[in-house]
Amino acid sequence: MFDAQSVDYGMKFNARCVEAILGDQERHRFLVGTASPRKDNELHLLEFMEDTNEIQCINTFKHDEEVLDICPSPNNPSLFFTCGAVSRTETMTRLWKFSEVESEPIECILDISEQTTTSKKVFWDPVCTDDHLITFENSGFRLWKIGEGFTSISDPAEFSDLTKLSDGCWDPHHPSQFVSSNGNDLRTWSFINKECTNHIKNAHSDLILSIDYNPNKPYQIVSAGRDRFVKFWDLRKPDESIKILSGHTHWIWSTCYNRFHDQLVLSGSSDCEVRLWSIVSISSAPLQELDETPTMKEDCLVRCVKDHEETIYNMSWSACDAWVFATISYDGRFAINHVPPSFKYKILLN
Repeated sequence: MFDAQSVDYGMKFNARCVEAILGDQERHRFLVGTASPRKDNELHLLEFMEDTNEIQCINTFKHDEEVLDICPSPNNPSLFFTCGAVSRTETMTRLWKFSEVESEPIECILDISEQTTTSKKVFWDPVCTDDHLITFENSGFRLWKIGEGFTSISDPAEFSDLTKLSDGCWDPHHPSQFVSSNGNDLRTWSFINKECTNHIKNAHSDLILSIDYNPNKPYQIVSAGRDRFVKFWDLRKPDESIKILSGHTHWIWSTCYNRFHDQLVLSGSSDCEVRLWSIVSISSAPLQELDETPTMKEDCLVRCVKDHEETIYNMSWSACDAWVFATISYDGRFAINHVPPSFKYKILLN
């Protein structure tokens, strides 16, 4: 009965990162990392309690460095990576494990900082069973393989001369395929052949800040950035985007597909707005023929969330419910929102 209501949680420091605990498909659990320049940052493990419409802080963990990125394991709810800023030129990249007792601290079980001191982001392959990772560096990225028991890591491949790397995503449909954004360009990679297989030049007129892969439809991705546009691409037809959305008035820092219903797409911006779109025309969902409701047959803006007062840097759909999403703004405000119930039921009945 709380589906139409927002709920939020405030932290004492600025924040940029939020990620759902992907391996936990029974609870709305999220990790939020703070972004203080001082060495007193924190990771907050938060749970949204749907019955009471409340956010509960399960635990707070010390994390000295400013949290640049959080990357939960796609399968194991107890494991996650963080990248932290030690200085302007040095970072720490660690693999953490939650204790079985929730009140106890997290344990660092792997530190790869000796092998890379400039990692900004980590991407954990959701398809490959060999636990591949990608880390973004200052001028390129590396493909890693975690050893048995998560006790070691090898460095089989490095891809350099890629300036302004901003975001990336694994292909959930084909093993060892990856998409990256650097500058205004998009690139696709095959790690089987260790080569770039496609290059979309000037995909945006300004720096691309976020990309995501359609979870249900192969070869389709979404991108967004400083030009204030959300663009959709079919990687087999790279000459032109297949859909463009406008409406934000400042940089779009984050965009992501719903994990279950790919017609639902989020975008969050420096204009302090979160926009929930329905893009049914290019989704895997069939167009509804019997229901004449325009919002189910046509692309539309489903909801504009204006809960935040500062830049929205990151968003994440819940791992256990298709209709719940979390957002974080720079002032440390974490908010939970929902797909409107009326729209939810139209999708379910389609």
